[in-house]
Amino acid sequence: MTKQVVIALGVLVILIISQLVWFNQVWNLDKQRLKNELNSELSSIINFQSLKETFPKSTDKKPAQIKIGGDVKNVEKNPLIVGEMTTEKYDSEKSLAKMVENAFMDMCLEANQIKVSFIDSVFRKSYPRIQEVSYYSLKLTKNSYAIDSISYGKKSFSSPINIDIPLGSKKIYHFTADFKLKPSVQMRNMLFSIGITAIAVIIVAIFIIFQLIQLRKKTKQLRWREKAVSGIVHDLKSPLAYVYTMLGFFASAEKDSMKQQNFQIAKTRVKFLSEKIELLLSVFKASNSKLVMNKTPYNFNERCTEIMEELKLIYKDKKIAYNLLCPANLILSVDNIYFEGCIRNLLDNAIKYSPENAAITVSSKLKSNRIFLYFKDNGSGIPKNLQKKVFKEFYRNSDTDDVKGHGVGLSFTKQMVEAHNGKIYIANEDDIHTKGTTFVVELPLYLN
Repeated sequence: MTKQVVIALGVLVILIISQLVWFNQVWNLDKQRLKNELNSELSSIINFQSLKETFPKSTDKKPAQIKIGGDVKNVEKNPLIVGEMTTEKYDSEKSLAKMVENAFMDMCLEANQIKVSFIDSVFRKSYPRIQEVSYYSLKLTKNSYAIDSISYGKKSFSSPINIDIPLGSKKIYHFTADFKLKPSVQMRNMLFSIGITAIAVIIVAIFIIFQLIQLRKKTKQLRWREKAVSGIVHDLKSPLAYVYTMLGFFASAEKDSMKQQNFQIAKTRVKFLSEKIELLLSVFKASNSKLVMNKTPYNFNERCTEIMEELKLIYKDKKIAYNLLCPANLILSVDNIYFEGCIRNLLDNAIKYSPENAAITVSSKLKSNRIFLYFKDNGSGIPKNLQKKVFKEFYRNSDTDDVKGHGVGLSFTKQMVEAHNGKIYIANEDDIHTKGTTFVVELPLYLN
């Protein structure tokens, strides 16, 4: 599997685990809340039973006397006096209420009056969430030995809620309880939502993995085709160079002026084809690695004029009016091979998409250490909603199907201009108040 597939799987696994961890935390908090609630409920019931069993028997005796900070007297006559309190040091276990509570509890425990069946009966009547309890067991122990117990429901192997309540002052008696509660409606809904989310995540994961595998296959195919096409195109350079040389030889040896002109036209077309091959090779190179620009002085006016003369021979069926409105000494610092491919492509498109009487204007403007080159034609123009799309690779406007092309030229031009730290875009109608299309090439200004 590719690195992307592993990352996608890792993200999805983390998402599922995070959901489970979150649910576990909520479940533990709810479990702890229930444990505190049950502990408080059972403690109250046990204390209630000790008071119920002890208080009536104490009414015929003398009032209880508890001595604070001194010796305990008449313990034999007063069974309620079971301990000693002192004011010398704070002790949370030695509160008056706790001492009285333990006194009653000790009397009941010694008289064997704490009955688990009574606690069970009261608990079942008083606990508001008894319907959510699927299993519980109640047990009274002395020195870790069970002396009374009761259970309800089928015992579960999962971890229940365990409660341990020490009884009396000596702490040799303990009341223990194990509870298994059904998940609350809220928890069940939460678990259902997490389950649905997990299923959805798994489905999305399968879909993403499938798409990534398909994308990897397509990428391999495209790379193989790109290498094959690049190799074929590269192999065409040498035969074309040979043809170009032979055409020049034949033109120099030919005395007929008409034939010489035909040879010159053929040379121009072969040269144009060679430059298109160079353009394609540049596109292949740009897609695989960062282009390195070899910047040298470039006479913009001179090269524009030479390229236009060559294009006039190629498009001899059109009447081309060419107007160059740039300073005569405009020298740019660019890579001659790549940048000339941009100019040739822009001028070629200007003629190609213009009517029979083509009017091509090339102008320039200097502003804030930037130079703006304008290439304008008198064609039908490009709608605003398509002006950004024309720079995408292999994009072709359906309205121009009668014009031959593959949608590579402007994509190449954009890459080359950006490689020169420049920009290329189509001028807004507010900037150019005439018909047609105006391409703007914006470059850093480097003048000799």
